[in-house]
Amino acid sequence: MTQASKTDTTPAQAERIYMLWDRFLKEGDMAGLACIYAEHATLQSPLVPTFYGPDTHLVCGRDEIVRFLDETVRRRPNDQVHWHRDGYLWNGRTLIWEYPAIIDGGFQVDLAECMDLAEGLIEHHRIYWGWFGVEQMKRSTIEKVKEGRLNDYPLA
Repeated sequence: MTQASKTDTTPAQAERIYMLWDRFLKEGDMAGLACIYAEHATLQSPLVPTFYGPDTHLVCGRDEIVRFLDETVRRRPNDQVHWHRDGYLWNGRTLIWEYPAIIDGGFQVDLAECMDLAEGLIEHHRIYWGWFGVEQMKRSTIEKVKEGRLNDYPLA
């Protein structure tokens, strides 16, 4: 994999990704998400083997990433997704922020989003799950399986 240089994405473009990615995922806007990923982008998440099978660990290409994100929207435990975050870090190449587990009034799914940007687009995206998010996703998936609403590997 190539890494983005520190000079091909501006701070304004990084902030744009920070704002749009959250908005598009919150709204389930897959066309919007597609516009902020590079065509050759990659994504890593603990959910990749859950959706594709145990031998798959990396999602490759913008269209497949959007397909993956659409499945996460379908499965997310919406009552535990509050979209609270407190800013981002940007080093000229990597954009990172977190959705912390403990927030005012309770808990939310806890994630860290880490993205390498190139030419103002997401080139490599890594999603790290925290303890609360993992537990909520397991519960949600188990409930949907019991209801007969999920395949074993829906994206395989």
